[in-house]
Amino acid sequence: MANHVFGVDVGGTTVKLGLFDINGNVLDKWEIPTRTEENGKKILPDIAASIEAKIAEKNLTKEDIAGVGPRRRLSLRILHPVLTYCLCCLPAELC
Repeated sequence: MANHVFGVDVGGTTVKLGLFDINGNVLDKWEIPTRTEENGKKILPDIAASIEAKIAEKNLTKEDIAGVGPRRRLSLRILHPVLTYCLCCLPAELC
């Protein structure tokens, strides 16, 4: 059953990530560097790799994950329109 979500906040120097239960309780938080070289080409792959590593670390499966979404939909859309498309699969009230 999908009962976990990831939140992602892309900043200029770090990407902050969080793992939450579906009630919004923080289960874990961490950050990775925002690699902006090559016009940010590595940002999405880095986020995906970090989330996959956390899924493995917490002994979760992909079926346990309800979605991945940005911390603030509007600010992420301004930073990078593709990120909003790729990451915004949470209900609007959670973004």
